[in-house]
Amino acid sequence: MKSLIYIYLFSLFQVSCYEHKKKTIEIQTQKENVIECTEKGCSGTYTGPEFINGKDIAHQFSNKMSQAVGNKLKELYHDNKYKRVDFSSIKMTTEGMGSGKVIYHLLIPFTSVNSKCEDIHPLTTSEVGITHQH
Repeated sequence: MKSLIYIYLFSLFQVSCYEHKKKTIEIQTQKENVIECTEKGCSGTYTGPEFINGKDIAHQFSNKMSQAVGNKLKELYHDNKYKRVDFSSIKMTTEGMGSGKVIYHLLIPFTSVNSKCEDIHPLTTSEVGITHQH
């Protein structure tokens, strides 16, 4: 009976250590990967595991970048500084995909517009990087 108790306690300890290690990796990943936004645009670099516990962390970084871009554009709008994303100048690089550890850099520049309701031409598919194949 003592053996079963020791095995049970040992397994609880192992699960606890695993959960602590998992949270530590996630916190370190969040601290090391910062997104910075200015009036000229937003940029950031994610360096770390490609996946953590089956979650696509690089993809989550893109979602956080999109949120930061939206927040910065709203902030500028409220300051009467009218900007929009310069889609044709977005730069994205990835290194190490499939290796388990990636370096993912994203730059989303802004361009000024004259007023909050400026009539801008609709984006073409080539401006957003879409190509059609027939």
